Amino acid sequence: MSVYYDAVVALISSVFSVDEDELSMSTDLLNGLNADDIDISELVSLCEEEFDIEIPEEDIEANFMNTVGDIVRYLDNLEGSL
Repeated sequence: MSVYYDAVVALISSVFSVDEDELSMSTDLLNGLNADDIDISELVSLCEEEFDIEIPEEDIEANFMNTVGDIVRYLDNLEGSL
């Protein structure tokens, strides 16, 4: 499991007020948690703060945040490119 998984789950849990145990790599933010643009924007901001990164607008527009796993893999790949 990625080093980012627990932190990402904690952030998503706080944004969506859902128990961490209900989340998995395959949890769909849009369909499963009914995320809207405001939720995604908040989650991006929290990720940027938590991991001291800047997520480019083009990545956000590319809908990289469909599932918990998408976010974790994105962070793993971002770390690998630093």
